Amino acid sequence: MLRQRYSELPALRDYYRASQERTIQISKATDRQLEIDELLQQIPAIQQTLEAVLATSDNTKTKTNIEATTKDHPKNTLIETRRSSLHELQKIYSRYISKLVSLDMAVRESLAIAQNYRKYIDAQLLWIPNINIVAIVDSNSIVDLWSAINKHWRIALNDLKVALHYWLLYILFIVIMLLVALSYQRKIPKHLQAINLKIRKIRTDSFYLSLQALFFIILLAIPIPLTIIANGYLLQQFPAAQPFTLSIAEGLLRLGLFLAGLKLVQVLCQDEGFGERHLRWSESINKTLLGVIHWFIPVGAGLNFLIAATASYELPTIIQLIGVVAFVVLMLILALIAKYLLHTNRTITSDIINQKTANWIKQLHFIWFPLAIGIPIALAVLSIIGFHYTAMHLEQRLQLTLWYFLGILLIRDLILRWLFIADRRLRYENALRRREEQKLQQAKEDISSEKDANLLMLEIPEVNYASLGEQSKSLVYVGFLFAVIMGFWEIWKDLIPSLGFINTALPFATTQVVDGIAKEIPVTVGDLIISIFTLFVTILAAKNLPGLLEISLLQRLPIDTGTRYAVTTLSQYLIVACGILITFSNLGLKWSNIQWLIAALGLGLGFGLQEIVANFISGIILLFERPIRIGDVVTIDNITGVVSRIHIRATIITNFDMLDLIVPNKEFITGRLVNWSLTNNAMNRITIRVGIAYGSDAHKAIALLAQIAAANEHVLKDPKPLIIFDSFGDNTLNLIMHCYLENLDNKFSTITALHLAINDQFKAVGINIAFPQRDLHLVNTVPLQVHLKT
Repeated sequence: MLRQRYSELPALRDYYRASQERTIQISKATDRQLEIDELLQQIPAIQQTLEAVLATSDNTKTKTNIEATTKDHPKNTLIETRRSSLHELQKIYSRYISKLVSLDMAVRESLAIAQNYRKYIDAQLLWIPNINIVAIVDSNSIVDLWSAINKHWRIALNDLKVALHYWLLYILFIVIMLLVALSYQRKIPKHLQAINLKIRKIRTDSFYLSLQALFFIILLAIPIPLTIIANGYLLQQFPAAQPFTLSIAEGLLRLGLFLAGLKLVQVLCQDEGFGERHLRWSESINKTLLGVIHWFIPVGAGLNFLIAATASYELPTIIQLIGVVAFVVLMLILALIAKYLLHTNRTITSDIINQKTANWIKQLHFIWFPLAIGIPIALAVLSIIGFHYTAMHLEQRLQLTLWYFLGILLIRDLILRWLFIADRRLRYENALRRREEQKLQQAKEDISSEKDANLLMLEIPEVNYASLGEQSKSLVYVGFLFAVIMGFWEIWKDLIPSLGFINTALPFATTQVVDGIAKEIPVTVGDLIISIFTLFVTILAAKNLPGLLEISLLQRLPIDTGTRYAVTTLSQYLIVACGILITFSNLGLKWSNIQWLIAALGLGLGFGLQEIVANFISGIILLFERPIRIGDVVTIDNITGVVSRIHIRATIITNFDMLDLIVPNKEFITGRLVNWSLTNNAMNRITIRVGIAYGSDAHKAIALLAQIAAANEHVLKDPKPLIIFDSFGDNTLNLIMHCYLENLDNKFSTITALHLAINDQFKAVGINIAFPQRDLHLVNTVPLQVHLKT
């Protein structure tokens, strides 16, 4: 009875389509009302025009006669008639829109009731036995089965003939498209071979080639399955189809979907195919899967067709028995396949376990291996003992789960392929840049042409997925895990009664405005779980986003390291802020509910934690305004070093002793800061102070200093070095040499080189670099006694 009631429920798809059409009708009627309003607003202007025309038609008439003429004029009567007609039409449209809105609301309520009733019937049917094999099987079973099959097949063949004429044009179109696809399939292997050759070279490899190859793979796999699905759909839509004909249509649909999935996996796993070349799938795993798929496709196709074609409750029970037998056989075959593929001695399991990231798979092998074998056997037992509908329902969900997992796995590997290409291309470009730098260096040093030829043979090292940034891979894996969990939840959430506790209300609620009325909405355990999960994903995304942005986007843009760091840091802050807002929203904490609390907390923080808040705001200003960047050489409070990190509270500066100094961000905003790397002109000046002894030739010393500065390759010629005789010291003649350098890269080495040159050349010409002299005066009232000890 429940199945009959289930079949009598309205088709939700048709009602949704009708609801969309009603929405369009309401919109058109509303537009028409607006047009009528515009026409009504134009009537006074028409009247004024009419009066003006009548007034000018006869200048001899008095004003009274004109008003009487205008009032009784036929055109004025027409205007009044038009006004009343438009008002009446407006009322009709108002009633029409009101009726449509009322109808739409009533239909929506009916659909909600039908959906709830459908869910209730699903829940009840799931655990009610629907077939009794013992009662069916007797001495006359075979005779009854043969008779029922002959009867229903004659009906189905008659329906097929009628449907063939009914859908003749559609079927011809499907056949033509199939022939075109099959003829084009002959050219696809050549295209795939050409793509495989291109992806082996860095210069010709691109993600577009992978997408193109995937398109060709789909063209190889789906023409025949898609044809079967299309024919099944047409047969299902045939108006005069009998129950057994509809069952055959269901069988064709399931057969087509089964073939599409397995054919796609088969083509992906081919030798030198898409999985091996583009996605780096293991060659041994591909061969093992191909061996199983090769013989399972014909066996599984026939069994799946029988299962779906005999599942209708409107068919005789003896015919449904065929589906039970086919289902049991299919489940046993799947259990054997699982044992063959997932045993620890097999290639698939050993390859997966040997991966560094799959230790947990190895440790939990004693759990998932028995489950993989036991679940198909348990479903077969359920079907045998009478719960065939339950077993089929669970098997469909398991199959959907498996295909969903494989689809997400394919998407994950495609994303890794994209990241791999981006990383590979960047490494290649960096290698080319290094090569150009080496060639320029060779040109400066006048290296022989033979060495230069060897330089042109620079080899680019081959990289693999291990070369990707750990952050990028972690973010991809987190996204993969998130998609798997959410997908599995959507597939199984309505079939697990034990999850009813998720709707349990927590001891607090939130107030929300619904249809203009404030209502208390309870916060459930499910909301709390979603909030915790959202917070977890937010933390992982914030930690792993920089690597993905660096590889996929930022390194392709003409921006420096400091800008890339600012973008990634601000992205992390944005992700954290959005994650916190979504978490609070799931818990019912809207901005309208907590704005006063935030204001109070802000006031308290302003007084109690003003330094921390100031440092936080200063950190954001540093990232936006960028007075300092990662890699800049800065001086603040007599501390000079390189900016290595800009955190939310403080900035880390690495000085020239390789010590990390933590400086609060506030100091960079309010203190005195010198950024040696901020300007585009990185020229800087060095000062060399030299003291020569009295009596030395100062003119000669100045000339030597000028020669030494001119001989150094890092000292700029413009502006030229400046050498001055600064002062007469206590013991020295003080000379100062100012030199200009192009940048800070060679500052300390240049100072060292200049000092060494000054010392050597002054010593060679006999100019003494003076040292301090001091006179010691001893004052005593008694003679100084000197004692000598041996």
